[in-house]
Amino acid sequence: MYHNTKQLTIMKEITSAIQQTDELDRLLHIIVTSITAGHGLGFNRCLVFLNDNQTGTIHGMMGIGPVRGKEGFEKWNEIAAKKYRLTDLLERMDEEHIDPELNEIVSSLSFPLETNTLFYQALRDGEDRLLNLNATNDTILRELCDYFHMGDVLLVPMVYQNEKIGILLIDNPVTHKPITPEEIDNLMPLALQTAIAIHQLNMYQNIKQMSVTDGLTKLKNQRALKDDLAHIFSEKKPKFGMVMIDIDHFKHYNDTNGHLLGNVALEQLAKLLKDHISNIDQSYRFGGEEFSLIFMNVTPEETYQLAENIRELVEQTIFPNQELQPSSNLTISLGVSHTDLIEEQSEEAILHTSDQALYLAKSSGKNNTVLYQKEALS
Repeated sequence: MYHNTKQLTIMKEITSAIQQTDELDRLLHIIVTSITAGHGLGFNRCLVFLNDNQTGTIHGMMGIGPVRGKEGFEKWNEIAAKKYRLTDLLERMDEEHIDPELNEIVSSLSFPLETNTLFYQALRDGEDRLLNLNATNDTILRELCDYFHMGDVLLVPMVYQNEKIGILLIDNPVTHKPITPEEIDNLMPLALQTAIAIHQLNMYQNIKQMSVTDGLTKLKNQRALKDDLAHIFSEKKPKFGMVMIDIDHFKHYNDTNGHLLGNVALEQLAKLLKDHISNIDQSYRFGGEEFSLIFMNVTPEETYQLAENIRELVEQTIFPNQELQPSSNLTISLGVSHTDLIEEQSEEAILHTSDQALYLAKSSGKNNTVLYQKEALS
């Protein structure tokens, strides 16, 4: 009776912690802590591997425990001496670094999920396996054995609604205590709960990503731009350039070629923008035929030159039926602003000034790049 009550208490505490997070790292930390804590399930070590269905690989994500068994005694005794409850450990997660040496190795591991591996077979049939790694020829497990000096290991698949989420790898390298059938039974509800939580978190993240992504071009959208600007301006003295872009005579392009071909041109331009900025810069579809760029850690002059390079590149690019445009090719106009050029350091100011510069670029002949200058636009 006592054991059942303790098990229910543990599951209640874990469930409460899981429901309060929408971050994968924290979710995994809750799980591995719950599996290894003395007032949790009490195993010595737990490693988490997540499946990537798109690439057919499984990646090491997180773990708790020693790299080698003998190194675990000191930490084991320290935790025991402090008499941490499970809730104490879960509350202290933000204060303590999870085993850095173990996690450096775990997070570097990635394996092809081939059909002859026990990882694949466990995910396929949903069955746990208690294994002695000294007696296996499995390629993944042999490599893990070399890294972590494993002997008897419990391999637990996380599967939910036929979605192969990942693998929990659990052992006792400190106490060398045999893993019992009762302990495995106690672990199964947590493995299922973890699979459900990760599944739901993935769905949440996908919906969240869709809300800040333009459906046609797959660039970030205007909402994402405003969120990013708010974040950038929350930093002390940000230094960046902002570019607003408008396709010249795009109504004519749509009226002449139809909206389907107009969409093709928008997608082509979006790809060109994304391909020609650095990995610290950002590209957005602001709306309609307008796009935006953020260039980080550049001067106003450098921002202008980057924008001008893109204008020239677009002018030289062949778009479908561009010869029917008034200028015989598809072109863009660009307005450039920079944090050094605005008095009020705010999202509204950088957007307004880059839009003013864009207006001047459009009104002065199109296919043009204009750098915001307060005197010229006042």
